[in-house]
Amino acid sequence: MKKQTLDKRIYRHHLDIVKELNNSHIFIQRTRDILLNEISQIKDDKADTDKTYNVPSRKGKLFSKEAFRTDKELKGLLKEIAERDLFENFIVTNVSKFESYLFRTLTEVISEYPEKLSINVNGIKPYKTVPIDFVMGSQSIDVLIEKVITDRISSISYATPQQYLQFFQEVTGCKTHGEEFIDYIEIKATRDLLVHNDKRVNDIYLEKVGDKKRGTLNQIIPIDGKYFDFTIATMKRVSGIIRRELEKKYKK
Repeated sequence: MKKQTLDKRIYRHHLDIVKELNNSHIFIQRTRDILLNEISQIKDDKADTDKTYNVPSRKGKLFSKEAFRTDKELKGLLKEIAERDLFENFIVTNVSKFESYLFRTLTEVISEYPEKLSINVNGIKPYKTVPIDFVMGSQSIDVLIEKVITDRISSISYATPQQYLQFFQEVTGCKTHGEEFIDYIEIKATRDLLVHNDKRVNDIYLEKVGDKKRGTLNQIIPIDGKYFDFTIATMKRVSGIIRRELEKKYKK
């Protein structure tokens, strides 16, 4: 089967990430409808009566035990999930998927133009030597280059968004300094707060986002449906810009 041209492969990655982002939004819409309906069905007249729920456990042989929650507690739990937790969890997941999309696109361009492996940007360690085990374990130059590209992209993934977007620009030719890319950096910084800092704004976040900050030091970063929609729209827009610019550059 004939390999697709570079622009077609980039377009396919664009379609895939847009579909995944849209799927997450549709899922949250449907799930919140179910949760809100469930919340409306819970009555408060027996709010202090415990109900029994089975939960996982490693103790004993049954790997399950009982937990107790009142209807009031259950209602509060479902509200918290519907109003914030769903959005938080999918922001974390979507940013990870979007980073993977960026790195897949980088991989496609470098695979087509291996000489771009030598490109360097500030803050990212230059790639000057090939590990000897790559050489000894490769049956052909193509296999070796594939291993080297994978290793290079892996190292890039540990850089800051500003650094890997600059590298993306140098390698692909797509400018990454527009408003949408700056908004993406804030989204990525918000994701890092959710994962690494108990949702609280820290100095690292403030330094990364500058004027795009959405909170003050030690404040819980605000997350709601409106912001979640903004993250989806922003990442789709960034992908669209990349697809358009690289199609102009690489279309045969």
